[in-house]
Amino acid sequence: MKAKRTLVVGEAHEIYWASVAVGISPAGPDKEGFYVAVFPDGKTLTTVFLRPDQAIKLIELAKNPSSTDAEIWDYVAKIPMEPLAPSRALGPKLRALLADFGTDIYAEARRQLDRPRKLDPVTETDPGIANPNPLEQIAEIATEGPQWLK
Repeated sequence: MKAKRTLVVGEAHEIYWASVAVGISPAGPDKEGFYVAVFPDGKTLTTVFLRPDQAIKLIELAKNPSSTDAEIWDYVAKIPMEPLAPSRALGPKLRALLADFGTDIYAEARRQLDRPRKLDPVTETDPGIANPNPLEQIAEIATEGPQWLK
């Protein structure tokens, strides 16, 4: 009997998709994003947070037959502020995980992106939309003056 290369634990928003040394789980029932847990070559656990759009891009990269395992790993490794070290071992494991559960992860990412969003109570903007560029805001205040003067 051939050993399974990946497995799924739990269900709904408490699901965890895993392979040897790599695991992916949704951030939570009311949160957006995914946590990718990696155990690089006997080192301590490292967790990378992916936004839903980054998860979708990662799945599309893994589906592309012309992309290499190293390219898939590099995409994840470059997301944190302090990029992760290259790993020959984790690329194939991540691709296997995405090949087996990419459809489920993609569906969860789409669900997260498509659900209605609450406005941020302080800024009254959609928290899922990138915040305006602070330099643009400073330039606008410098040219138009502060709102409280009007």
